[in-house]
Amino acid sequence: MTVNRLNRRDVAAVVEYVARHSRLRGLSVSFHTPYPGVEDLALSMQERSAVIDNLLEWKKEGRPIVNTAEGLRLLKSGAYRRPTWLIQMVEQGEVFECCWGRTQDGVCERCGYGVIAELSGLSRLKPASAIHALKLFSGGEPAP
Repeated sequence: MTVNRLNRRDVAAVVEYVARHSRLRGLSVSFHTPYPGVEDLALSMQERSAVIDNLLEWKKEGRPIVNTAEGLRLLKSGAYRRPTWLIQMVEQGEVFECCWGRTQDGVCERCGYGVIAELSGLSRLKPASAIHALKLFSGGEPAP
């Protein structure tokens, strides 16, 4: 789920929906990144922080949130490395390290991609990130 100004009040309902449907393994959360032309959909850092606080609490309660607690904390603080060389994105035939937004002023600093925060933790050899990635990509259950 990419959380933005239009759906931020629906996050709890989506978490509960995923929890009720056993065929769904979990919910991965990202935040709208303020690309030129759609900046108004991005949450402020204070709004993002409030959503992340709820996600961390729900995760602690056992709700099926795929993001690691470490990744959510990194998203909240903004203290994660970006761009990351671990992702390559193709946009209109051009390859970008991480994403094309890094060429736009202010976009990288307000990046909302949850996977970037997770990969930042993984690239810094954070144990929880490494264990989570191994479980998730091996077909096992995501780490709590």
